[in-house]
Amino acid sequence: MSTQLAPEIAAHIDTIATALRGDGWLVLPDFLTAAQRDALLADCKQRRSEFVEAAIGRGGARRQASDQRSDATLWLRDSDTAAGTAPHNFLQAMDDLRRELNQRLYLGLRDYEAHYAHYAPSAFYRRHRDAFAPTRANAAAPQRILSSVFYLNTSARGGELVLFSPENSRDECELARVAPVAGTAVFFLSAEFPHEVLPAQSDRYSIAGWFRG
Repeated sequence: MSTQLAPEIAAHIDTIATALRGDGWLVLPDFLTAAQRDALLADCKQRRSEFVEAAIGRGGARRQASDQRSDATLWLRDSDTAAGTAPHNFLQAMDDLRRELNQRLYLGLRDYEAHYAHYAPSAFYRRHRDAFAPTRANAAAPQRILSSVFYLNTSARGGELVLFSPENSRDECELARVAPVAGTAVFFLSAEFPHEVLPAQSDRYSIAGWFRG
């Protein structure tokens, strides 16, 4: 178990597992402690020059699409993070969470990928889903099963994550509008819930991540 986030995971694992088994999504205020989010935010800002314009699609289909999203990102690689640093501890904790969810929900989660995300004022990400049903062409590719968002700072206005009901539901509607408040975490099943990020009115820093199976 990781040393910094494991206590928080232990405190919330029952809530997370129950919500995913039921509604398939949840919002957890204060999932990250002040010390954890401040350390991650400091690392994020220190590496701001490494961020690149975000893209959509995967593999050979990946492309820039400024009309769809206008944030900037930096992937977090476990091999690039020194032991004991904030991003290393975060990734280790997410691996702890992956194993706990596999034991409780039999999700078959294989790994976790994540990136820092910076939404400058007026930046957005239009409505989309993080995963689609496997096809013959991508059946062997890792699939995003569970999405996560962790807010690293509090934005004064804008930048909300809007979560919509599944597209195959009888009454499609807005399920939640989650304001960027530092420490808040959001989890939802990747293929089930369309979502978007509304235009930010001030700098919005977060970590977006996906448990893959």
